[in-house]
Parts: sequence; C-alpha cells; structure tokens
Amino acid sequence: MTTLDFKLGDYIDVILEGPQEANLWRASTPLGDLWTWFIRLRRSDKSYQPGQQVAGWVATISRRNNSVYLHDSDYGRLPVSRRMRPRYLRALRAVISMFDAVAMGKVELPDKETLSDFRGMLGGCAKTDTADWFTLFEAFGLSNGPQAVRLYHGVIELQRLIKQGDDKAIRLALQDLNLGLAEHVQAAEATLKAENEILLPETTLRAFEPSRPRGADSRVPDSSAIHQAHSASRSTTLDLIARRKLAWANSTHEGMVSHLAHELRKRGYEPQYNTFIDLFCSRERDAIIFEVKSISAHNCLSQIRSAVSQLYEYRYIHELKQARLCIVLSSPPPEQWIISYLEEDRSIHLCWLSPAGGFDGPGWRLLFDAPTLG
Repeated sequence: MTTLDFKLGDYIDVILEGPQEANLWRASTPLGDLWTWFIRLRRSDKSYQPGQQVAGWVATISRRNNSVYLHDSDYGRLPVSRRMRPRYLRALRAVISMFDAVAMGKVELPDKETLSDFRGMLGGCAKTDTADWFTLFEAFGLSNGPQAVRLYHGVIELQRLIKQGDDKAIRLALQDLNLGLAEHVQAAEATLKAENEILLPETTLRAFEPSRPRGADSRVPDSSAIHQAHSASRSTTLDLIARRKLAWANSTHEGMVSHLAHELRKRGYEPQYNTFIDLFCSRERDAIIFEVKSISAHNCLSQIRSAVSQLYEYRYIHELKQARLCIVLSSPPPEQWIISYLEEDRSIHLCWLSPAGGFDGPGWRLLFDAPTLG
C-alpha cells in the first residue's frame, strides 16, 4: 500500500491541467505521479486557465483508482451550526450512555430519533456530503474515509437489528461498536462541548457532577423543618428533631437531583445547575428549568408555592422567556386540584418520583413521552 505524504483536510497547491466537467479540473502536484489529482472549483466561470496554480484541501482519497479530489471552497469544513450543535451533543451523550451501559453488561438504547441523528453525523463523514462533515470527521478523531464508512455501516446494522428485535444480536453489535467507536464518540462530545456557547452568561451554568458536592448554595431547606427549628430554639430535644428533619430534606433533595440528572443524561441531555437553578437542560430551541422539592403531608402546599415563585423568577432573571418550567416532587401531590392548577392554569409541568424508582406524572409523560422504570 502506498505511503501517503498527505491526508484528508490537508491544503495543497496544484497546477490546473484541464477541465473534466463543470467545476472539476484535472490537476498536477509535485507530490508525485502515483496519484491522479482533481480539484473542484467553486466558480463556474471561465476565468481559470491551464497552468494556473490554485490551492485546495483534500476532500477524498480513493485508493481504488489512486485518485485524490480537492475542494477550494469551505463546504465540508464549515463549523457546526448553532441549530445542529445541541442535536449533535444530545446524540453523542446518549451514545456515550449506551456504551457505559454496555460496559456494565446492560442494554440501554437511545430513542429512534437520537440514534438517527448520530447515524447522520457518521453518514456525513462517510459520504462527505454535508457542510460540516470534515469538522465532525476531525471531532471524532477519524483517520481515513474507510474507517468512517465502516463505523457508519455498523450503526446502520444496529438500527436494523433493533427493528428486528434480535436481543442477542443487538448485544453483540453493541460490543463491536463499543470497541471501535466509543473513544471517537467521547472525543467528539468533548470537542463540541468545548465549542458550545455558554447558555446563561449572566449566571454561568456548570455541568452537574453527582460525585462532587454542590456546596452550601445547593442546600434547599424544608420550610416546615426551618420553622420548627426556629420556634423550638430553646428546646434541645425539639431543636434536634428539627435539625434531623432539615438534614433529611436536604439529603432527599440532593438524591432526587442526582437521580433526575441521571435520567436526563440517558436521554442525551447535559444537565446543568447554578446557585439558583436545581437543574437546567436544553434541546435545540427547547429549554427546561427544573425545581426539585421534597414534600410531606405538612408542607406540600408551601413547597409547591415556593417552587412556582422560584421558577418564574429564574426564568425572568436568566432571560429564558421560552423555557418550560417543571416541578419535581418526592411523591405525588395529595390532591388532584394541585395537578390541574399547575398543568392547566400555571402551565408548569409536574412530575414526581414513582414507586418503581423512576419518574412519573403528567409533566414527565409530556416532556419525555413515557415514564421511566428506573
């Protein structure tokens, strides 16, 4: 096999020899006569002349017929658009979660739309037919076109097996993809994440990391426990009870936030938070602000009132006028009118921890199609 002195993406100066078809010219270069060189020119006018030197970047290397095709335009290596970046990131994170599950001997597949978006990313690299294909090619850390084609067809095969419902074959296909693709997906996610815009510049959001304590700003006290703590400040026994209730509320709250973050990651989102917001996630133009509350029979209404006012305030402060609002409770509200009030009158989604260990409620079903089973 011929050793190459060039690679995909390299800029090379060539000498035009003659037109082959509209916008495509035969060319030559000092790199050697072992390859036949062509360059696709952006202008279709007749200003090009044989013998003229032009620069282009290597877009295709065909070993089958020893041909190299260059482009002199930026099409193919344009930046990922603001519209597509959230979709790409969502797809990459869902696939990373899928591979993490494979490493633990589990099968957790992305939804159909997310897997199709991921397939499209690799398809662009394989077919070299999208405005950002080489940008993604570099983000994935791919080395050549045949590698992109091979991985692309691996994802197509996985989709075929999912459609057939062949569980054993799906497991084997996931294991093969994990070996050949996982590190490339992680590289692409890191690259696109680094290029991503800060969503809320006024109050920077940070990626939620369940293994790292969020600090004092994250403690959300149970209002009933605080009230009891103040009113019983002169009684050691009652004060101890109040502190235990407050500790329980904080512990429950943080556990719910971590669990919610996990469920969001499984769906391809990157959960974020700051001093004010429990969790925030976005998908394309759709943003959701979550406020998590632990409730009891004694403080349900006060906690919900607090959540409603907090969500409106957060949406205003961060200038997210179109963001959807969601309250997440530790258990279902005790009365049906609360659900109707929030969902219908306030347009605030409501969900809660389910007995199965996942999340349920009308808000969860509307936002994420169906309740999870934990």
